[in-house]
Amino acid sequence: MTLYLHPDAQGNLAAAYEDAFQTADEIFALSAYLKDWKAFQLAPHCTNATLIVGKDFGITREQALSDALAWKQANRSIAHVYVAEGIDGFHPKIVAWRTDGAHYLIVGSSNLTVAAFETNYEANLRIKITEERYEEITAWIADILAQSVALNQAWINAYTEAKMPAGAKRSTPMPSPHRPVGLIPPRFPGLAAALAERKERASAFEPIRDDFEELVRQCADGRLSGNAFYDWLILNWNRSEWKFQGSGIFRHKRTATDWSLLCRALVAILDCPATRRDATVQAEYDRLEASDRAEVRKAFITEMLCHFFPHDYPLWNDPIVTWLKEEGFASKRPRGLSEGAKYIWLAQQTRAALRADPDYPARNLAELDHVIWAYCRHRGWV
Repeated sequence: MTLYLHPDAQGNLAAAYEDAFQTADEIFALSAYLKDWKAFQLAPHCTNATLIVGKDFGITREQALSDALAWKQANRSIAHVYVAEGIDGFHPKIVAWRTDGAHYLIVGSSNLTVAAFETNYEANLRIKITEERYEEITAWIADILAQSVALNQAWINAYTEAKMPAGAKRSTPMPSPHRPVGLIPPRFPGLAAALAERKERASAFEPIRDDFEELVRQCADGRLSGNAFYDWLILNWNRSEWKFQGSGIFRHKRTATDWSLLCRALVAILDCPATRRDATVQAEYDRLEASDRAEVRKAFITEMLCHFFPHDYPLWNDPIVTWLKEEGFASKRPRGLSEGAKYIWLAQQTRAALRADPDYPARNLAELDHVIWAYCRHRGWV
């Protein structure tokens, strides 16, 4: 155990942070406020570096967010930055990481600011922890991620940084005005009927969920051929009472898709920890995008994710694309994203929309998907 009592002219806490980032196989850093961000160098073997920051009172600085976003973009597929959008009273200061089979934690009073590392009076501990305690911490972080949104330039542009009154100390917060999320789930006369239809289909999937997952796993590891898996889909999925969308999966030639490739991607997502699921979804989708053997990737993967993780992932189909365009939200998506990153952006935005309206009748993204489809038909958009 190491105790860091600041102010410390030698900057021991900053050195401890640098060492953690530079040696970690996996690392999570949570800070109530982000006033400064150093582009920590990551170890070549690092597979996940996740930063989560708070937005309460507008104390987090826009420049620090921009610096963190640049760090994320420089470490694509490894670094991830989130804002605890759905949490009021987000106040942790913690770094947890794993390296060479050992697990460590820094916890204390310091936010990610230069003052916390150099001039403030702060107290922090660096300790080695058990794997069980590390898993407990990462499960807690997974709950936080469920209420967070991925940082992007659009979020920074909409953010209101608090202004400090003249003569006030830099640490004095001023409340910022409430910011609208931007994406508003539709309310219209056909909403109840749409919900009833989707709830029934979601319920019909539950009895076959385990058997279907086993088929996916058999196809992924070669126990079942891709052709046999496709035949099962033709016989059992198409026109079934649990299917969420049309027949897009079956509009392409059988030879246009390597079904074992799709199933391996889905298994990788099913088996990854919740804290890394968004990153895994993005990586697997981009891998399929780069392949010339996964023509139905969007129709298949996003429907499967919507079935297995209805609270986390939407379908990515014509109705939701049309809805975003017609409501003027599509233009808010940052430019330069990979296809996988575009899907995660969509997932993050639709999650935030439901969190922002807790009284909205649709309780998950699977239900919201069918509501959007019905709303587009109601408006004559599809």
